[in-house]
Amino acid sequence: MTKKALIINDTSNAYHWGCYGTSSEIKLRLEDLKYEVLLFGVEEVYNLTTSPKNDKNLFDDGFKNIFLNDNIQLVKLIKNSDIIIINGEGSLHDINTSSFNLLYIIYLAKSHFQKKVHLVNSSLFPSYNKNDVNIFSLYSKILSIIDSITVRDILSYKQLEFMKLKGTLGFDCLPLYIERKNKLEKQSNNEIILGGGLGLNEKIFYQLFVSNINLLNEYKLVYLTGARSNEANDDRIFLEIFKNYSGNFEHKHIENFDEWLISINNAKALISGRFHHTIAASFLDTPTVIFSAATPKNHSLCKMMELSPPLNINNEDIQGLFSKELNLILDKKHKLLSDKKKKYLKKLSLNNFSFLNKA
Repeated sequence: MTKKALIINDTSNAYHWGCYGTSSEIKLRLEDLKYEVLLFGVEEVYNLTTSPKNDKNLFDDGFKNIFLNDNIQLVKLIKNSDIIIINGEGSLHDINTSSFNLLYIIYLAKSHFQKKVHLVNSSLFPSYNKNDVNIFSLYSKILSIIDSITVRDILSYKQLEFMKLKGTLGFDCLPLYIERKNKLEKQSNNEIILGGGLGLNEKIFYQLFVSNINLLNEYKLVYLTGARSNEANDDRIFLEIFKNYSGNFEHKHIENFDEWLISINNAKALISGRFHHTIAASFLDTPTVIFSAATPKNHSLCKMMELSPPLNINNEDIQGLFSKELNLILDKKHKLLSDKKKKYLKKLSLNNFSFLNKA
């Protein structure tokens, strides 16, 4: 009888093609081992019926019964699955609708349904304040009962250590999915790829390009969007403001993962606050300027890839810092990800699937 694996918080249909790539790798790894893969998407996690509103709901039997009755599809998927894989990505931070819902699903899958539960491919930032005892305690209480945890960045691993939780340092799954594709030859063009990012102030971001328009005159700025569905909301805000840009600018809507990869591969540079865009560019030897995200994940990413740290859009000297990074790229003096580091990070990516060796 074929074993069934349920991926919860699947992002293959959401945000952008980088999310598609990292989620697709998890699905393919399971299919390679002859699992039938079931999916419960990130948007479904967010839109749960009767979702928990506070920590009392999380551990209340009365609320649990209401939740189970109101979320029949999720309950059926969990019941019918042999193992549960939680694709954490960037969802587990602070206390918000997404993190709260995902934590509750994790808790029920293990405590109520008694399933094997594995958290993989995850950043983990319960709070920026180590004195937030209640938040750390909540995360710790739930994550301590599951079967394995693999985080995708070094700062998340330190959060595990702080909470005294057992876990493994991994890396994002995207490089493994890129590796499945035919090796791309560089066909360099004059495009500088742009992307947004949560935590990135669109007005300041736009002004950086206006201030450097003379430096950028021989290049075309290309803002990439696209996903299978549920595209990133912040893209619309960035596109609206860039309508005012008097230089060479284009919005390119990408229809599939391969097109996304080729666009990044052939570009002169990538400038964004996007985690997956930066990973793809770095593994394709496309220079990057990355900005801080809403969580420390981009700082952690740069640390692991030994690249320049992300720029803080709110820094008083952001104009000077951005111009410096831009000049390094245009003068071909920027840092690139070494082959040795690529190999090491792909090895870490494989840690996301070490639980399958014991299944």
